Amino acid sequence: MLALGYLFFRSLVDEEDLRARFSAILSIITAINVPIVFLSIRFFKTLHPAVLKGLSTSETYGMDPEISLGLLLNLLSVSILMLLLSIKRYKKI
Repeated sequence: MLALGYLFFRSLVDEEDLRARFSAILSIITAINVPIVFLSIRFFKTLHPAVLKGLSTSETYGMDPEISLGLLLNLLSVSILMLLLSIKRYKKI
């Protein structure tokens, strides 16, 4: 949401100096927020599943087999979709 807000804010402000200053501040806040969001599942014990058990294990980088299968299926389907949309886009040109 912060990254989308950054893009929205860049198109919203007309004054160049003000836009550059506020965009820089918002991008720093967004960069600081990334590790906080990543580590929040370890800091706060809620109902969120622990996806990363430990990166020191050799089998599937510490993921459960069900999560690894879901990740690979998602990666494959999004890659195929990207390929089909790219082919369709470049055939029109």
